[in-house]
Amino acid sequence: MKIINRQWIWALLIPAILVVGYTSYGDEGVCIKCNEEAVKAKPKLAHAELNTAALKAVIGSKVPVVILDARNPGGDAKRIPGAKAISHKASLDEVKVLVKSKDALVVTYCGGGACPLSAKLAASLKKFGYRNVIEYPQGIKGWIKAGLKTEVKGKIAVQ
Repeated sequence: MKIINRQWIWALLIPAILVVGYTSYGDEGVCIKCNEEAVKAKPKLAHAELNTAALKAVIGSKVPVVILDARNPGGDAKRIPGAKAISHKASLDEVKVLVKSKDALVVTYCGGGACPLSAKLAASLKKFGYRNVIEYPQGIKGWIKAGLKTEVKGKIAVQ
């Protein structure tokens, strides 16, 4: 049963995946919100990326997915509905609280643009042995720009 479910998930995602491979943000400087230097080199571990339409489709499909916001976990920032905040520097024990199975479908995001936190979190998850990690590089900026609903501390926010 587990194999059938995984095949179904990937059958849904493969047409929607924007880029499969390495994440790189080029020479875009420093992320203003998180004060982290943008990724200038490709991470050693590859992970897939998906765009706004694909993430919306995954959420709408009711496929079990864990969405992780790599921005400041203690903030009152708008989040994609259902997303859980976790630091990109989280330990395996901290990750296990939110992502129970290493076979779970996990999507990471951050502020978008030059912000490197979602890529760093995705790389950490891969190192921890999570197998189905996808990054949403457009981040919360891309989600809001598309006019999609957000939430603040579990309550839907009006755009």
